[in-house]
Parts: sequence; structure tokens; C-alpha cells
Amino acid sequence: RESSKSTAWLAVAWRRLLAILVLAKNNGKNKLTFLIAMYQMLSLLGIAFQISWPEAYQEMIRVVGTWVNFGPMVRLALSCDVSWNWHHTLLVTTLAPIALNGTLLAIEIWLLKKGREDLAKNCSMLMSAVIFLVFPSTTTAIFSAFNCRTFDGGDEPDYRRLEVDYSIDCDSSTHTAFQVYAGLMILVWPIGVPALLCFFFWRNRIGLRLLRAAEQRAQAERSLQKVEKSEKMLALYEKARDEKAGTDGAKTLRSAQILRSHSRRFSVEVLSEMRRIKEEALAILKDRVWIERVIQNVELNCYWFEVIECLRKAMLVGMTVLIQQGSYYQLIVGAVISTFMLTVVAYLLPYKHITDDLLAQLCQLVVLLNLLLAMLLKGKQDETESQVLLSATESTDPIGAIAEARAELDDLERAVGIALLLLGSLPIPIALVLLAYDMRKEALLG
Repeated sequence: RESSKSTAWLAVAWRRLLAILVLAKNNGKNKLTFLIAMYQMLSLLGIAFQISWPEAYQEMIRVVGTWVNFGPMVRLALSCDVSWNWHHTLLVTTLAPIALNGTLLAIEIWLLKKGREDLAKNCSMLMSAVIFLVFPSTTTAIFSAFNCRTFDGGDEPDYRRLEVDYSIDCDSSTHTAFQVYAGLMILVWPIGVPALLCFFFWRNRIGLRLLRAAEQRAQAERSLQKVEKSEKMLALYEKARDEKAGTDGAKTLRSAQILRSHSRRFSVEVLSEMRRIKEEALAILKDRVWIERVIQNVELNCYWFEVIECLRKAMLVGMTVLIQQGSYYQLIVGAVISTFMLTVVAYLLPYKHITDDLLAQLCQLVVLLNLLLAMLLKGKQDETESQVLLSATESTDPIGAIAEARAELDDLERAVGIALLLLGSLPIPIALVLLAYDMRKEALLG
């Protein structure tokens, strides 16, 4: 008997665990995407804006960025016994994802011919994941090809070197060829990916319109039902309250209960009709698997928001590279882009769950605060450098003055480093709390 009770308890515990995992998967995918996108941006800010982060934060963001930006691909290439420079990095970061996705596409087509649609769907998801992981770092690498710095040659002519790799001469024929190649890659990655998304949305525009119409109809019917139900229920309950306890009062209460059951049945009918219209709209879609995945967590009136997200990444860690790196102007432009995109998300609220909207805003706010702290850090670093130069020429105790200036900079860098570490870690526990809230809400409604 004790053994049977233990077995039953384990079976119940296992079913509950599986239910929790399913809830976590359904509600956590979008939140994980926000966190990965945030860490992609944070790891590339130092590269795109030439920011000298505090050492502890720099190490943390380097390790995280290695994985969220598909760094193992570049590390594998670096392990080859060749004379490596930035040109090779550009080739790997742009061509390797194309080759990988081409292989996955060929496998998907083969699986579809074999009738294995479930496995083909997984290949499609992997292709989307590859693009998501490499898009920011690839965009940064492509635009870096055009960012050169001019050095004073003294008695010799001035010369230009590539900002990300001073061993590369910007005026050489080799780098000119790579700039032509980078220009072509702009059409493939920073422009091509958003354009491809727009093309898929355009191909499926009729089905998306039908889905949106079905959603609007269901919302209107729900709102109308709520108004009618609340008015009738209020009238009936007020009548029952005013009447004396007796036959009339009991009849009124029974009428209210009947009305409530009719309202529930009406809700079921509305949902059934919505599901039918939705299935008809999905059947029209030419890229059903991809569209279903895109609109799974996004409001249908903002189904195109993924295009906006791609453009945000391309502008923030791509096009800003063309501005003088490490300058205040570049940091200000980056902060303006971040502020604008944060405002767009706060205004549109594009996601189906309010918790996803909140987490998306928090992640973008963390990126903005990183840029503002970078401005503060750069100001102090420039001020310290000026003090060091001034102390070396004018101070009566240059060594002491320089040490004092360095100590003030170290204190600020330590404080900024702690703030950056806290900011970078804060979204994780908040995401877990929001995930637990969504899971509990779905469990109660389910």
C-alpha cells in the first residue's frame, strides 16, 4: 500500500513538473529573446563606440557576448593555423551564417519532400535563430570596414589605418576590395534581412488581414457581451435585493443565474467562431509556420515589429560605427536612437502580454543607461588625461598630482563598474518574476 501511494505521488509530481515546464516554455521564449538581444547590444557597445569599460564589467560582457553573438564560430576560425587579421573575421562573420543557413534550407527542402514536416519546421526555426544571433555582430563588422583613422606621418605623408585593426592599411588595394565586399554584404545583412522580413509579410498580407479582422471582431463581440451582461446582471441583482425573500426574489436570482450561463455559452460560441476564422486565415498563408511563430507573442496590429527591431540593431551598433568612434557625438547619437526606440516600444506596446512589454522596455532602458554611463566615464577619462598633461608641465609635485587624478578616475570607474554590473544583471531576476506571474495566470485560466 505504501509503495502504491509513493508511485501515485511520483506520477502526480511528474505530471505537475511537465505542466510547469510547458508553461515555462510557452511564456519564457519571448522573455529569453529580449534578454539575449539586450546582451548582444551591451557586448557590442564597447566595440561600436570604442568605450573603455571598467575591467570587471568588460570581462563579464566579453564572456556573455561570446555566446549571444555566435562567438564560437569566430573562435573556431581563429584556431586555424593562418595569419589572421580583421579581413578574415569579416569573411567568417558574413559567409559562415549564409553557408549554415543554406545547409539548413537544403535539409528542410529534403525533409519536406520526405513528408517530415515536423523536422522541417525545426530547420526553419534554426535558420531564424542563426539570423537572430549573428545579425548585430555581423552588421557591426560590415560597417567597420569603412571606419578608418588618419595618423600624422610627421615628415612623411599622413596614413590611414582601419579603426578595428591598425595593421590594415585603408589605402591598400586589398582593403579597397574588402570595402567593395562589405558594401555588397550591406545589401545582404543590414538591408537584406529587414527587406526579407518585409517581403514575407507582403506575401502573407491577405491572411494577416483576415487574422486581424477576426481578432477585432472577437474583441468587439467580447466588449459588447460584457456591456450587455453587466447591465442585465446589475438590474436583476438590484431587483432581487429590493424584493422580499420569497418566490419573486428566488425567481429573479434564478433568472440571473440563467443569464450568467447564457453569457458563458455565448463566450464559448465567440471563441469557437474566432478559431474557425483563424484557421481559414492560416490556411491562406503562404508561409504559415514562419508567420505563426512571428505572431505568437506579438499583437496582430504590430506584426511588423520584428522589422523595427532589426532596424534598431542595425542603427545602434552598425551605422553609428561610421561616426567618429569614441566621440561624444557618436555616444549622443546612440543615446538618441535608444531613447527613440524605447519611446516607440512604450507607445505601441506591441506584445500580447503586458509582462513582455515591460521586460522589453526594461532591456532597452538598460542599453540607454549604459550609453549615458559611458558618457560620464568618457568625460572623467578625458578630464584625467588633461590633468595628467597639465600636472606634468606646471605642477610643483607632478607625481603626486598625477597619482591623485588617477585615484579619482579609479574610484569613478569602480563605482560605474558596480552600476553596470547591477544594470546588466537586473533584467534576469525581473524576467523570472514576470515569467512566474505569467505561468500562474495561465495555470489559473487554464
